[in-house]
Amino acid sequence: EVKASEEIARILGVVKDQKIFVSQMIHKENNVPVRFDIRYIKPSAAPDYLKQDFEKITPSHYLQQNCPVETVDNSIEATLVKHSIQSYLDIEKEEPCLLISRTVISNDEVASYSKLYYPSSRYKLNSTLKSSSKNFL
Repeated sequence: EVKASEEIARILGVVKDQKIFVSQMIHKENNVPVRFDIRYIKPSAAPDYLKQDFEKITPSHYLQQNCPVETVDNSIEATLVKHSIQSYLDIEKEEPCLLISRTVISNDEVASYSKLYYPSSRYKLNSTLKSSSKNFL
């Protein structure tokens, strides 16, 4: 439980310094950090969030069960991150991350806001486009 900063309060639709819930998680694959999450949760959307045993249920699972998703808004950008996130992801300070900022609407209100950081050296986007027409491009 933390006090909402001005930015997070605006996004969640609460007043500055109102108590909100926050989770920080590191996702690993083969013991290598592949994602770091910071999730801010509006208490009115998930009042029992802090009572959960997140060793038995994931925060995502709990929220999916208790906050039916109506809308998910994602914003994607490349960014350099502060030292603490570099440490969590085991990356050098010069390595950019892909940042997905995600707002989830449930029951007609913002339920959560997340920042998902992906180290650029561990991801690659591939795309293939096939046309059914010979006059493509």
